Amino acid sequence: HKGIYVFSVIFFALAWEIAARMANMPLVLPGLLSVLRKLFELSGTKQFWKSLAFSFMRVISAFGITTILGLFLGFASGLCKSIQSFLKFPFSIIKATPVVALIMIALFWFSSQKLPVICAVLMTLPVIYDAVCGALQNANKNLLDMSRIFRLSFSTRLKHVYFPLTKPYILTACKTVFAQSWKVVAAGEILSVPRWALGTMLQEKRILLEPASVFALVLALTVFCILSEKILFSFVDFMGAT
Repeated sequence: HKGIYVFSVIFFALAWEIAARMANMPLVLPGLLSVLRKLFELSGTKQFWKSLAFSFMRVISAFGITTILGLFLGFASGLCKSIQSFLKFPFSIIKATPVVALIMIALFWFSSQKLPVICAVLMTLPVIYDAVCGALQNANKNLLDMSRIFRLSFSTRLKHVYFPLTKPYILTACKTVFAQSWKVVAAGEILSVPRWALGTMLQEKRILLEPASVFALVLALTVFCILSEKILFSFVDFMGAT
């Protein structure tokens, strides 16, 4: 399977380069080699790495807030039908609202520094909330009833019953949330244009009609998203195994 994956990467990279050369329109489709050269140039600048650091901190902030808030609300809703009914309407609104529309509205309320984080939290919160709430609702009723019969304290039930039941769903949801956080943060940065952000650099290069730089920054965002996700969840898996 790894061989097929590598072949797929090489195939589409060659297809990109061939298509760019056949089109011969750098302003529309720059070649892969020119994009890689531009990425190498950008990576040698202070602006690139400082922007990357700030963007990464926004992603981590959004991911942390979403995880904590999602777990709290998910457990509360999963264990209390009244809370679930109360939260059903606001979560339905959040799910139905397009990302760009939410960002445009938030531009009136929040600073350019905070907006990407807040939008990322709002757009990814339903993922963890639904995962936790759904896992508790579909849990083994006999196991839950047994924990009540033996009159286990809430903290004991939370640690030894509820959390083990929801752990696989939480980890899957967290991986989805982390990837989505990169996307929403980047979109928020492009529209709000904070001083230091990869999204801001993307917007600047677009205005200056530098498509190779735009493609290079998109490639950088994609690579950093994949690498940071692999590193983060490899660490989580390692800590869970020790």
